[in-house]
Amino acid sequence: MFRWFNRFLKKDEPLIDEAAVPLFTAQQLKVFERLPADEITSKCFEHFTKLASDAEPLDAEKARADLRRRTFGGWPKIGSAPNAREIASDEHDGVRVTAYEFESQPGIQLRCYLARSVEGAPTAVHVEVVDEESWRQELELARAGFSKAFQQEFSAAGIKSDEPVPAEVSQHLAGWIRYIKETEAAYVTFTPRGVGLTALADDQKYRVQVRRRFMLLGQTLAGMQVWDAKRAIQATRTLSGLEKLPLHLHASAEMTEIAAFTAMFEPGLASLTLSQPPRGDKEAPDFLDWSRIMTAQQLLRLAQSQCSVKVEEPGTGKD
Repeated sequence: MFRWFNRFLKKDEPLIDEAAVPLFTAQQLKVFERLPADEITSKCFEHFTKLASDAEPLDAEKARADLRRRTFGGWPKIGSAPNAREIASDEHDGVRVTAYEFESQPGIQLRCYLARSVEGAPTAVHVEVVDEESWRQELELARAGFSKAFQQEFSAAGIKSDEPVPAEVSQHLAGWIRYIKETEAAYVTFTPRGVGLTALADDQKYRVQVRRRFMLLGQTLAGMQVWDAKRAIQATRTLSGLEKLPLHLHASAEMTEIAAFTAMFEPGLASLTLSQPPRGDKEAPDFLDWSRIMTAQQLLRLAQSQCSVKVEEPGTGKD
């Protein structure tokens, strides 16, 4: 870019030792002692286009088509369900946890983790899409009883599996095992791209650059996580004994909108459970153009048109 400026604007082609050298300090560039109260520069982008409004009726089919074309236009064209292959397994107190790997799209290998009782057949399957914080909490729980199935995951997260397990974690695990047996259901934990083994580096500047690069491809990380969640559901439905069971989708807090969009585009879900209502575009993860197409409340209503939706009260676990 700087070479282009020099060549065509300055008519010169010097060697560039260091790009974008600051010539002034922020104080030297200061114009106002205090910013005007009515300034819109910091939010001028809100005036560039008309945003969706709850006051206007929503054409559900048009909204879905617009989302598919404009928000999720970067999804690959893959027709067949992914094949899940077993990676590792461990058993504790009558419950077996198995790690499966599948290809979400060429070059993107992801994992899901199935927990089920070793006795009896499950009557339903629950799939939870987790963010990095929730995933690390689940790894701590897994360390108390299923360490053989998570050795790679422990290593990637910097968790030492041979350290003593706190008593409260063991108690939590015991309660979780009882719950699995009593509900007679299978439980799948899914880590989309950017979580777990594919987690991004902690450096915030790097994360910003990744978000920008996705957008240059006509995608966003969150938009592709919706695709990953769809593929995880499809992979779960290929596992022995789970093919025809009612499938219930759950999401940790930061995956709220990912799960809501998944429910819109993945048919056949029995229910969707969210720990909070969908958020607006400023609070939610990046989705291209979606605030021009619908509001957060309309997203919830569209998900409700596809399956039963439960929104838990914050901090209570109750509907």
